[in-house]
Amino acid sequence: MSWRNAVLITMALGLLAAACAPAATPEPTAVPAPADPTWERIQANGKMNVGTSGDYRPFEYYNEQFLLDGFDVALIEAIGQKIGVPAEVTDFAFDGLAPALQIGQIDAAIAAISVTDERQTAVDFSNIYFVGAGVALAKQGAGIGPLTSADQLAQYRVGVQDASVYQTELLDLVEFGRMAPTNVFTYVKADEGITAVKDGAIDLFVMDDAPAKEAVALGGVEIAGTGLTQQRYAIALPKGSPTLLAAVNQALIDLTNDGTIARLTEQYMQFTPAEVAPPQAVPTATPVPGPTATAAPTGCVDAMAYVADLNYDDENMKDPVEMDPNEDFEKGWRLKNVGTCDWTSKYSIRYVYGNESESDMDGETTYVSGTVKPGQTYDMYVELEAPSRPDTYQGFWQMFNANGQAFGQTVWVGIVVPGEEPEPTAAPEQPTAVPAQPPAIQYFQADPTQIDVGVCTTLSWSFSGESLADAWITRNTERVFNDLPTQGSVDDCGLAVGQYTYVLQVSSEFAGTAQKQALVEVVELQVNPQ
Repeated sequence: MSWRNAVLITMALGLLAAACAPAATPEPTAVPAPADPTWERIQANGKMNVGTSGDYRPFEYYNEQFLLDGFDVALIEAIGQKIGVPAEVTDFAFDGLAPALQIGQIDAAIAAISVTDERQTAVDFSNIYFVGAGVALAKQGAGIGPLTSADQLAQYRVGVQDASVYQTELLDLVEFGRMAPTNVFTYVKADEGITAVKDGAIDLFVMDDAPAKEAVALGGVEIAGTGLTQQRYAIALPKGSPTLLAAVNQALIDLTNDGTIARLTEQYMQFTPAEVAPPQAVPTATPVPGPTATAAPTGCVDAMAYVADLNYDDENMKDPVEMDPNEDFEKGWRLKNVGTCDWTSKYSIRYVYGNESESDMDGETTYVSGTVKPGQTYDMYVELEAPSRPDTYQGFWQMFNANGQAFGQTVWVGIVVPGEEPEPTAAPEQPTAVPAQPPAIQYFQADPTQIDVGVCTTLSWSFSGESLADAWITRNTERVFNDLPTQGSVDDCGLAVGQYTYVLQVSSEFAGTAQKQALVEVVELQVNPQ
């Protein structure tokens, strides 16, 4: 996930001339260290303000406690500890990260941002901390693939996230006449594209491999193509940040050497350390002919900062307001125009995604009334309806400019629809102790992980826990092995060509479920000519 139409960060350096008295023999002068206003701002604030885009599991997402979590979030927090300042991570529209860096609203951005030559003209990049690849998702059972190149996408209806490198690649296919423009569909959030695949609105959705595997594990989609393009992820910093850049790069080296990055990779992505490349220097950018970036049509920068909730203080989701099922209500936020563009009546706030399972609670797109000048605040209200099913809900909203581009911080509304109060029951005479720890999976692996058609792969496992209820293995969400012992192995044979995700799930009567996955790729049998 990376921006395409990034706004150029132009640093105008003023030249200071100093007059001095003539001297017979001029004394040599020391060369001053390069200035770094971003580092100076971090030191003055006592923290590093970091932007991310919290809709791209496993890199960044909201966990069950409604807090930002994920590989990128944990990594930047570890980097902050290494360089001696806490990292305060804030959710932004992905398209809004470049402008936020430009105006100094944030000091760094980490959001599975791919390094490209074009982006290197707009921001400074840290060392590459993760190397991924493009994957095409199809509806489960669609029978598409295996796809191995971007050109093979042209015949399908393909979705991509807006401003991603995958959008760039599809638009290049369109520009050279190899793909019909009507076959390209863009979505603000990756979750929207995945839902469109499940609903049959599009044939494929192209995204990074790590979040694609997460989507497969949740069910409804399968991987139809792998290795479409290689993506190199790095942390974006404002242009002209040499001190901060050096500190971040050294932190990445230290975190590699002490095993932190390997541990986070296993924790969030279920990759082994051997599958992860160590941080590597970003190669020098190849000059881009012609304009290096597309400036905003008005020559200004759109940016927004959240100021306060106007009602229902749910900033930290610690005490969301209770609503009756299907109750109508209004949510308001005070927002500040921290960019350089006027907000006009063509600017709006829109629902982008949420955790609602029954009702979207999405409300209607709401437009700005009048004009909001840079530096002014604006009170924005949206009309909503509570879902009917009891649960805790969080819906996310984003500002959009007149061209339909998202920008600024992400804001949200959180509510609780309470269920019926349970009838009191008599306490048991001899309470049963409930284990506090969930089941533990010591290992779950497939060997080999790439096989020819007709060859078997062996799945082996070991798990433990108290009051275990069930243990089973799914293959692409279909149960294939049930009632497993705590340790053992089984062969799976006769698979067709494709990629398969095996998930071992172990449930406890009292402490929930643990799971771990393994991937196997089945390829055509290669016959060498005699």
